[in-house]
Amino acid sequence: MAPEAARENRPVTEIAQLRRRAALNDFGIASLVPPALLPGRSAMHCAPRLPFRRWLAGALLALLSAGAAAGAPVRLMAVGDSITAGADFFSCYRYPLWEKLFAAGYVVEFVGTQSSATRVGPLAHEGYGGKNTEFLAATVPAHFREHPADIVLLHSGHNHTVEEKPVPGIVAATEQLITAFRAANPRVTVLLAQVIPAGKLPKYSYLPELNAALAALAHRLDRPDQRVVLVDQASGFDWTTDTVADKVHPNARGAEKMAEAWFQALRRVLPQPAREFAPRRMIYRQVGDAALELHVFAPPAGAPSAPARGRPAVVFFYGGGWTHGTPLQFYPECAWLAERGLLAISADYRIASAHGATPFESADDARAAIRWVRDHARELGVDPARIAAAGASAGGQLAAITALSRAPDDRAPRRRTRCCCGIPCSTPAPTATATRSSARAPPNSRRSPSCRPPPPGCRRP
Repeated sequence: MAPEAARENRPVTEIAQLRRRAALNDFGIASLVPPALLPGRSAMHCAPRLPFRRWLAGALLALLSAGAAAGAPVRLMAVGDSITAGADFFSCYRYPLWEKLFAAGYVVEFVGTQSSATRVGPLAHEGYGGKNTEFLAATVPAHFREHPADIVLLHSGHNHTVEEKPVPGIVAATEQLITAFRAANPRVTVLLAQVIPAGKLPKYSYLPELNAALAALAHRLDRPDQRVVLVDQASGFDWTTDTVADKVHPNARGAEKMAEAWFQALRRVLPQPAREFAPRRMIYRQVGDAALELHVFAPPAGAPSAPARGRPAVVFFYGGGWTHGTPLQFYPECAWLAERGLLAISADYRIASAHGATPFESADDARAAIRWVRDHARELGVDPARIAAAGASAGGQLAAITALSRAPDDRAPRRRTRCCCGIPCSTPAPTATATRSSARAPPNSRRSPSCRPPPPGCRRP
């Protein structure tokens, strides 16, 4: 096979090889022995490695089966125009809002008849590009009856012109919407937004007047058992820096501001979450505009103390078929393991929906993540000989790939390491090709010339 073809088939070949060795499928777990990362059969076959691996496997299985059952999710419906719906030429607040809610420990579900793609898949909504509040009042109530929500996020007021003198009609349609929501769900909470300003003038010069009228409407309709909470989306939103070229729709910075305003309002009306996640985010790789982060969960106070050589660590890779997903998937698992004394990490990597990446780039990022953790073991308080990788679906395959071989661009200097028998020796790290060929070599041929005989009890492959 030509070298180019071998590179193109590398991840598939490695996945198949690992499955033959370890029978891994959708959930991959691999103990990593730095820096060789399982050359052929590695020191993980030696007796000193087995207690950690057995403990880790047992802990992960217990974690998967013993998570506390969460209550029913709070159902959210986002209602509005294109600013709510999103499009490919500007940013929308719904996904960053979902991230904030999940990280804060809230269990929510977005509902509606419309949907648009995000890096975690489609998020439902009731946003209609180019439509005004009067259209929403005629359309959305029927959809709300089909998909009742506990909380409505209502942001609507654009798609009129100042010449129409539209404010009274928008306010009346907004009240009609709230009345319909209450008829379908008497306990619904409506978060009513003062809409973001726009630089498309004089068309949208009526927005300040509209926002004042919406504030009065929220005050008039708010009741202790049927809340209408005013959300100020206008203050702090600068259309000169927070919108795309059309001066109306938010860019990434503007969408983040909108998400934060919604989030702070939701915190005041949602029930207290069982726990809130607050990992430390550390950039491990910069690829173009993509700053790839590790979401690091350190053991809290009261967790088992670290051994002198450092704590064991686990790096999770989320699933999503190489196209979707988020490191937030493994926040609960990371928090659970951190409470038991491990350093737990959920790694971001490039995917198709967010970065236009292929599985080959994802695999390179996964290797870089493990390499970064090993290189920064002292800073993290980690034992570099006890690092594990785990993942779900595509993330399980990434964990498998990191355990099989090294990336083509990885460093391979001679260094102090451990060879197949677990004895420190000075040998270059093997390449992916060497790893594949060494799996077929006799055991003695895989040992470094400087390697001493294995200690008693070391189980040879």
